[in-house]
Amino acid sequence: MDAIETINYNGHEINVYYDEDSESPRTWDNLSMIYSNSRRYNPDKLDIDDLMNEIGISEFPGFDALLQRMEHDYIAYRVCIVDHSYVALSLNRPVPNPYMGFDSGTFGIIAVSKDAVRREYKVKRITKKIREKVESVFEGELNALEKYMNGEVYGYMIDDGMDSCWGFYSMDEAIEEAKSIIDSSSVVAA
Repeated sequence: MDAIETINYNGHEINVYYDEDSESPRTWDNLSMIYSNSRRYNPDKLDIDDLMNEIGISEFPGFDALLQRMEHDYIAYRVCIVDHSYVALSLNRPVPNPYMGFDSGTFGIIAVSKDAVRREYKVKRITKKIREKVESVFEGELNALEKYMNGEVYGYMIDDGMDSCWGFYSMDEAIEEAKSIIDSSSVVAA
C-alpha cells in the first residue's frame, strides 16, 4: 500500500493512506434510515417496498406522493444522486451537474419517525428548530456516506509503525490527529 501523502513533522514522518478496510458509516448509530432501490448502492439494505410496508401502502405512488403520505409520522426527504466517476449525494436538491440526464436522479428516501425524534431530543413537539437539527444530522450522515462510497476514508502511520489510526473521513483530520500524537508523545525523533 502506497502513501498518498507524506509529511515530515517535528522529526517524524507521517504517511497518510486510503483506508481500504473502512466500515460503512451506516453501521454507526445513525438517526436516519435510508430506503433505496438503487441497483448499485443500498446502504441500509432497505428498499422502497420496505418503507411502503412500514407506512401501510401497497403500490408505489411516486416519490413526491410517498413523501406527502409520510408527513404525519416521519421527517423524510428525497435523496438525490449524481454518479459520474464520483458519487455526489444531496438532500432534497438535485446536484448541479452538466450530465444530470443520464447519471443522476433519486437515490431514495432518508427518514426518521417523529416518535424517534421526540425520544432523541427529549421533546413533545417537533418545532422548526428541531426539524432543522434533524435536517442537519441527515446532511452529515449523507456526507459521511458519500465519502465512504467514494473511498475518501483515510488512515495514518507515524514512522512506519510507531503509531497508526484509521477511519478518518477527512485527510486533514487524519493529519491533525497524527500531529497531536507526535506532540503528546514522549518519543523523541532520532
